Amino acid sequence: MKEKIERAIFGIEYPKCGHNRLYKLDDGRYKCSNCKFKYSPRKLNDDLQILHYFSIEIPANKARKDFGCSYDKVRRKYTQYRNKIFLYLQKEFNKLSGEIECDVRQLADRW
Repeated sequence: MKEKIERAIFGIEYPKCGHNRLYKLDDGRYKCSNCKFKYSPRKLNDDLQILHYFSIEIPANKARKDFGCSYDKVRRKYTQYRNKIFLYLQKEFNKLSGEIECDVRQLADRW
C-alpha cells in the first residue's frame, strides 16, 4: 500500500484507476490520461502524514502544530478515519451475528 501511495505522490501511477500515464499540470497537480481525474500530490502526502499521526495516537492539536495547517482540517480527517473504522468493525461484527450451527458428533469425536 505504501508503495502505491508513493507512486501516486511522485506522479508515476494514478491511485484510483492504476493507470500509469499521467501528466503534470502547471499548478503542480497531476491528471490521469485515462479517466481525466486531477489530483494533488501535496494533498495526498498531507493526508498520508495526518493518517500516520492518527495511527500513532497523536492528538489533532499537536498534529496541527506540526503541519502548520488548521485544526479543523486535522479534526475532520481524524473524524473520517474514526467513521471508516466504525463502519468496518460494524460490518465485521455483522458477519458473526445470527445463528451458529454446530455438529455435536464431530466435536465429540475430536475429544
